[in-house]
Amino acid sequence: YYSPTKRRARFVVEERHCNQLGMCHGGALLTFADFSLFVIGAEHTRTPAHPERPPYLTASFQTHFLRIVKLGSIVEATGEVLSTGRKGDMLVIRGDLRVVGDAAKDASSSRDVVLSFDATIKRVGGPPKPKL
Repeated sequence: YYSPTKRRARFVVEERHCNQLGMCHGGALLTFADFSLFVIGAEHTRTPAHPERPPYLTASFQTHFLRIVKLGSIVEATGEVLSTGRKGDMLVIRGDLRVVGDAAKDASSSRDVVLSFDATIKRVGGPPKPKL
């Protein structure tokens, strides 16, 4: 699930995301956080709804793992664009991943931050050329 207008994305931790201890693998959380950069910065970047906007790529990405995430957890990403750069070609984004529920219990769980991130995404081209 994602909503660019609310700058929010969610996923349910399944077995395929977990290590042998039943905890979400750090790589799965990093991948979700990287995906979330483009949800958080959607008003600036190309999306299916706005193909005229230029594409961006992740230029730098710093994360801090703060808690474990268990199988069945619902993880939500939220954040904000801190800066668009002088030329508008780089976005500085700060965000968090939180456990917001348990899919099996369908109940709210701790809203503690499990991963925080700071990143820069960079524009890699202009708008697409019109087709002739």
